[in-house]
Amino acid sequence: MNDNCIEKNCGTCKFKGQPAVLVLDPTGCLTPVRWRLKSDGFNVLCTRYPADAEALAAQNDVRIVILEISHRRDLKNLRTVNAIKRDFELIVFTAGNNQELKEQVYDLGVRRILSKPVNLPGLSLFVGNELRKTDRRKFSQRSSGKRRGGTLSGLPRAYKAVFDHVDTAVMVTDSQGLIVYVNRLMTLLLEINEEYLMDRHYCEVMEELAGTYQYEVMAVMQKARKNAEVYGPVEIMAGRGTDALLPVNAEAHQIFDQRGGFMGAFLVVGGILGSGRFDRAAAQSEKLAMVGQLAAGAVHEIKNPLTSVKGFIQLLQKESESSPKAEYFKIIIDEIDRVNNIVNEFLQLAKPAQPKRKPADLKKLWEDIRLLVENKAFLHQIKIKEDLPRQIKPVLVDCEQIKQVLINVVLNSFEAMPEGGNLTVRLYENDYETAVCLEISDTGIGMDEETARRIFVPFFTTKETGTGLGLAVSAAIIENHGGHMEMTSQIGAGTTTLIYFPYDPA
Repeated sequence: MNDNCIEKNCGTCKFKGQPAVLVLDPTGCLTPVRWRLKSDGFNVLCTRYPADAEALAAQNDVRIVILEISHRRDLKNLRTVNAIKRDFELIVFTAGNNQELKEQVYDLGVRRILSKPVNLPGLSLFVGNELRKTDRRKFSQRSSGKRRGGTLSGLPRAYKAVFDHVDTAVMVTDSQGLIVYVNRLMTLLLEINEEYLMDRHYCEVMEELAGTYQYEVMAVMQKARKNAEVYGPVEIMAGRGTDALLPVNAEAHQIFDQRGGFMGAFLVVGGILGSGRFDRAAAQSEKLAMVGQLAAGAVHEIKNPLTSVKGFIQLLQKESESSPKAEYFKIIIDEIDRVNNIVNEFLQLAKPAQPKRKPADLKKLWEDIRLLVENKAFLHQIKIKEDLPRQIKPVLVDCEQIKQVLINVVLNSFEAMPEGGNLTVRLYENDYETAVCLEISDTGIGMDEETARRIFVPFFTTKETGTGLGLAVSAAIIENHGGHMEMTSQIGAGTTTLIYFPYDPA
């Protein structure tokens, strides 16, 4: 359908009788959204005038209304739409960093707020899911609660109670790929709450989990649905991105009705709690902790002779300044310094110092870091871009330790952009994680999936002169603060690091 057809209220459109998506776009900023949804086959209506929304909703089966709220003055458009007594979902786009405005939008009954720039493929997937959900609601009302044949409308309460008390994570999807059930352990494994998962397409969830072990878990479901009645079991290393990874077994099965019709699939993940494999991994973790304590003592024993060796080499260097072999002494001293740095980092990893935490403003802390790295960025033709809110909730951190982490991440990004590029720093509140998130993205060479998965593992490195301890130490520092680090990357498309800091409880 085109805009002229809407304006003339034509009744001969090819979409006549189909559910519609109404885009309320007074400024024209949502034109790409409208074009993408149309190209994906949706029945899209559009108007620049909020007053016309009610007439369009009355003449068409409008199921979803999309609008943008960039300023407080735009809230009146949302109130106009809310005044229409129709059963449709609202999707609102915001600038992404105005938390106060977002709260006002939520207060007006909006369930889904998306940040700009718009992820157009993800939006199409979401709109399709929402339309299917409204179809199910209408069908359910017409059938007076009768169970649909050939699909999975959910599990009986008795089964849910059983699955919530087993030591296996369970997920069920229907024939269309929508998640209709997850038990308690699956929400813990995916680190996503049940309400957020229900009635979402599993592919949409996978897109959000790209680059994590949770993505690998969901990929088992995808392979079973597409390729085989049963897929697995496969072993996946699950963890927070540090060396504390634990193996779990995942497998998925297709579900068929009595006539052989495809009804959906279910995913099960075992080895999370109580299994012998988990117990062995826990015992191994305790052994590693003991080795770490021994290593901390060994580090001190290594540093003492290194100091002596370096001192005598420096004396010999002064006596041999005119010798053609003088440059050898410099190489020896540089290598001693490198060994010294390695053992210092290893000491931090084996026995990290307890953070001296105090309330801090991450925006101010980042500004201090920027002053330290601006010259290096200029020399390497790297442009630093920022998306920082005027105010952000305070966090409880050891500022010196966090500065060490941020400098490490930023310098890694610089090294990934040898020909120059952009470093983008975003800071925002993530209420789902109850944390402030510092996001650092670069336009560098990126990493493949296997490298990104192992990037926080100690001594794993892709650099010729790297130690493989920098990011492992950084992750340990953040976890010692009660937060966590995540990293996603793609070859040729750069790397994004997310660092979550829990809110200051005060």
